[in-house]
Amino acid sequence: LVACVPQEPVVEDIQEPVFEEETYEEIAGLFAGSKLKLEYSKEVHSVALSAVLKNIYTLLIGILDGLEEGDNTKGYFFSKATNEIIEIMKILKLNAKIALGVSGLGDFIATASSEHSQNRKAGKEIAQKGSASFRSEGLISLPSILKLVGAGKNLPLLSLLERIVIENKSAKSEISNFLK
Repeated sequence: LVACVPQEPVVEDIQEPVFEEETYEEIAGLFAGSKLKLEYSKEVHSVALSAVLKNIYTLLIGILDGLEEGDNTKGYFFSKATNEIIEIMKILKLNAKIALGVSGLGDFIATASSEHSQNRKAGKEIAQKGSASFRSEGLISLPSILKLVGAGKNLPLLSLLERIVIENKSAKSEISNFLK
């Protein structure tokens, strides 16, 4: 599933598309015998937003890698990021349980742990050089998600990413201050 967040998100216009289970079965059949595991869901917007959010929060894991933070620190941020993803799903009146499934937490762990993740690489570059040399999905989606959830929400990691990525504040200083 490929998800995109529009530049001008309009929450009121979200209508849940429905894909027939038979269509899913046909698609799943194409991957039978492969290592790719699929699960059926009618919650298309919840699945799509989970994908967008894991890309954004993977930037943070990349930043931690770039700062050479340890596994315990990354585990702390994984946990906090998962809680924020659930909170954002609730704010947007989407199914927060999806965030804990394979398209949410499972994809977040896989993406943030992968050396091949463009979002992780972008975060690492931001920590080491102050900016990324390319635009990843997370970098592109962050401004739209910030606009979509609105100001004043208790989302400290999203605010942290905003300061580092959008406001170009020092990743090292911001992470250090966050952990105090």
